[in-house]
Formats: sequence, C-alpha cells, structure tokens
Amino acid sequence: MKNSELPFDVVLRLLSFGEITKCTSTETGSNYTFYLNLSDNSGNSCEAVYKPMLGEVPLWDFEPETLYLREYASYLVSEALDWNLIPPTTIRIGPFGIGSVQYRVDYLNDENFFTLRDDYPDIMKKICLFDIITNNADRKGSHCIQDSNNSIWSIDHGICFNEEYKLRTVIWDYMLEIIPTELLKDIQDLNDSFHNKNGLKSILSTYLSKSEVDAFEMRLKNVLEEKVYIEPQDDRRPYPWPLL
Repeated sequence: MKNSELPFDVVLRLLSFGEITKCTSTETGSNYTFYLNLSDNSGNSCEAVYKPMLGEVPLWDFEPETLYLREYASYLVSEALDWNLIPPTTIRIGPFGIGSVQYRVDYLNDENFFTLRDDYPDIMKKICLFDIITNNADRKGSHCIQDSNNSIWSIDHGICFNEEYKLRTVIWDYMLEIIPTELLKDIQDLNDSFHNKNGLKSILSTYLSKSEVDAFEMRLKNVLEEKVYIEPQDDRRPYPWPLL
C-alpha cells in the first residue's frame, strides 16, 4: 500500500478482523456511510470507511443491495492490475450489518481531479482507463484524492460494473488519445489470465452477476482492440452531477 504507516497485511487484517471501537456517521452522500475506528491486540489501529448494505438507497438500474459488493470488486480489479488505485478494501460485518470497509486515507481537502490533473497526468490516465473497464457511472472530481504523501487515490466505486454502458465521469480529457503502452500491457496480462483457475473471472463471479462479469471481459477486449480512450458512446449525459 502506498505510503501507509502500517504494513499492507496489517491494514488488511485490521479491516477484516480488527475490533470496532467507534462508529460515526459521516452525514454525507446519498447512502449511509460511517467512519470506523479499528484496533488489534498488538496496538495497531486505523480508521476505515464503512458502507453497509442496509444503508444503500435503491437504484433503478442496479440490483438492490449490491453496491458494497461493487466497491470490493473494484478494489479486486485494481489489485489484479497491480495499479494500487484504491485503498485496501474488504467486506465484513459491522454495526449495521454486512458492508464494504475501506482504509480511510488522510487526504487533502482542497485537492481533487481538477486541481491534480495537470501535475499527475499519468495517474489520471490510469484512473480514466480503470473507469472505462469497470464502467464507472459516477466519477466525480472529488473521487480522486491526494494524501499527505502526495499519493493519488481513487474512491467511491459503488456503481460500477453494470452490464449496460453507464460511463459517467469528469475525466474526458484523454478521449481518442492512444492509451499508454504500459497500461495496455497490464490490460493484456489481465485478459490473458482472466479464465485461469482462481483467476479474476472466478473471483469476480462471487460478487457480480454472470452478465456483469462477461461485460467486464468484453470491455477489456474492446480496449485492447481499439487502443484509445473512448469518447461518450450515446446520447446519455456523460458527466456526473455535481461535478465534485
């Protein structure tokens, strides 16, 4: 994990099994979200963002009670690509039932995609491509954050992986540009291993529907065939609202 004071395995262990010592409502967003304090017997502790299934507001175009699964599936894709875009995330039982639990990054409040894009074009191109393959329906500017060590993170992936085209993002800066070779290689490696035993297809199938996993694989293949960042594909609104 980028620039964490705790080792990656300790963070994951805290997220999955740490004792919940505090749970506080964030009072932000359309779904119920909470901050957790987690600790273990070795004196390690961290904060996490907890999104319980029971706090999800139903959406007409996504299966109900699946947003927390999509948060975790997005993290799994980021890890499979070795892109380290998303803070460590897991699924566990919390004070309000099962939900996603994600390491809370101590980020700079004044920074977002619009303030960061000129200084970090390589990471923004990576996030842009990640949104294309995961079909992110809500990439707001504030979902790109910077921590105190200048690492860039991507957060809030609860409405990804729809089988139908849903891409809605503020990151259209690179449309029709050629995708960097190193990113295409990562996509190719993921595509080549997708059907392996214990590969990403079998893992994602635990959290997404078959049609959503098949659509994800098709998006990988489309990226490898076209090799450019896509432009808006139909007449639906391509930007989220609000932009931040």
